[in-house]
Amino acid sequence: MYFWNSHEAKVASGAPLKKAIEEVVQNAIRVSMMPKYNMLRSAGLVHIPDVAVGMIVVGADPISTMVFQVVVMFVLLSVSFFTSFLTALLTYSSALR
Repeated sequence: MYFWNSHEAKVASGAPLKKAIEEVVQNAIRVSMMPKYNMLRSAGLVHIPDVAVGMIVVGADPISTMVFQVVVMFVLLSVSFFTSFLTALLTYSSALR
């Protein structure tokens, strides 16, 4: 026996495809960001990233090293978000054609 997913049930009951796919796209972005969120959870006191350790060993100021590392992590998180968002957006727009 086959059970419909919620988006398939919405389409079958007459909802527009755009409205039915909306929840699927949101879940796809949320799931694609989970590894990056988990990486940020372990950063900080428990895990000092390699770049920060290298800079501290060489003799850089620890405060500027941590600021640099926060910027690097923010850039990694931003790139990951924009990539997943752009992929979902392109998939969403091609599904509606």
